[in-house]
Amino acid sequence: MLSRCTIAPQRAAAYWGIPATRLRNFPEEDAAIVRLTRSHGLAMRRRMRRLGTALGVVLALLAPAQVARGAWVVDANGACVERWTSADLLRGPTAIVNAPLLPFRSLAGGAEYAWNTEEWWPYQIAVLGPAVTLVSAGFGAVESLWWVATGLADTLTGGALFLAPERATQLSIAPDVPSVIADRPEPPATTDRCGRPLPAATPAPQ
Repeated sequence: MLSRCTIAPQRAAAYWGIPATRLRNFPEEDAAIVRLTRSHGLAMRRRMRRLGTALGVVLALLAPAQVARGAWVVDANGACVERWTSADLLRGPTAIVNAPLLPFRSLAGGAEYAWNTEEWWPYQIAVLGPAVTLVSAGFGAVESLWWVATGLADTLTGGALFLAPERATQLSIAPDVPSVIADRPEPPATTDRCGRPLPAATPAPQ
């Protein structure tokens, strides 16, 4: 509740910028008690800070957005072009469903990465192994929140903005190593963006 106090007419006039000479024009019963809200300014500043925080979160969600980006499909001329399809409606729900699995996948991925790092054996594994595993799980938990937020945004926009990461839209239970622990090497492409097989590379003549 907002605290209020009763102040003298002279203090009220000074607070509101009213000349003291004008106090004679006020009825005595009205000028005797003037109620002011001391915490009004503080409450307003709190509201502004909350509004600024909310706007910052919204901008962070919209920062990676790519408007009108769609799936790669083959047009009537056989060319591979980008176009929004009805399948994009599932981007958001898929990311939301996939998000709770990510911390456990990251935990398993971090443990697998530490176990397979031969240079840590036999002495450093006792310290680096649990540390990498816990850090991986922590980053997986943070990233899962991002997947939920962007998945919700994609759900509301029908997937037209492509806010959710591609990894979030692919259901999987395989171990996942966060990028802060190890880089994810991109496998060589065998198909184009529309899924058509690429021609085999011919060896260079010697």
